[in-house]
Amino acid sequence: MVQYSADFARRVAALCCAKFDDLPKSGKPQPREWTVLAGVVQCIETSMSSRRVGTCMGENSRGDVGCGNHDLHLSVVALGTGTKCLGDSKWCELGTRIHDSHAEVVAKRSFQRYLMDQAQVQLSGQPSIFETIISAHGPKLKLRKAITFHLYVSFTPCGDGSIFPQQCLDTNRTGAKCAPGEALDPKAPGSLYHRHGVLRTKPGRGPFSSSHCCSDKLFRWSVLGAQGCLLMGILQCPVYFESITFGACPFNYDAINRALHT
Repeated sequence: MVQYSADFARRVAALCCAKFDDLPKSGKPQPREWTVLAGVVQCIETSMSSRRVGTCMGENSRGDVGCGNHDLHLSVVALGTGTKCLGDSKWCELGTRIHDSHAEVVAKRSFQRYLMDQAQVQLSGQPSIFETIISAHGPKLKLRKAITFHLYVSFTPCGDGSIFPQQCLDTNRTGAKCAPGEALDPKAPGSLYHRHGVLRTKPGRGPFSSSHCCSDKLFRWSVLGAQGCLLMGILQCPVYFESITFGACPFNYDAINRALHT
């Protein structure tokens, strides 16, 4: 098993930021505006890869990094920005509106599109990130062993992952609200302001939103995978993010570990 180093995490972050910088200015935040950036980086181990796998990587931002006895080839395959979501009053059951536009969710949608494109390539008989196996339920696709995916987010996720103590005896707070049916935040002074381990919905001052916070969604993806239910119908097993890298922001490892694994 490959152990990913701090240098690897820095390279993942640098590739995502460089890819964002390379994009046209249209649609980007202005210099005085603030947003969150998220990206998915594909990693191929040189010792296990081949020309057939390498050709599927396209012309995305790429970089190579050493990791122990492995040479890893990195490529940005999905990117997203955003901090907004729709309130329930603006939801559309026909699916013609994007309810959750937080960066992590936008990047995950882009990643699913990439996986679907690669699945189509594989089913057409061309080299892709997948291999075809025969199971008891017929042909299925499986991610090649040489390939892993790594998520980068420039800021800690809203929700439980953003709740942690600070040196001033206060707590780093989240705008994510306790979901209906969950115990409410005590909102007591200092470290007792928030309640840990409850489901939360997206933050915002507008109409209430039923979209779950990013901490809860990252937890769900760590269990069910990031491929989505539609693609799962032709996959042998889920596709997971092998690692998550956060940018230079307020961060607490214990809070992230609590949010993503408990």
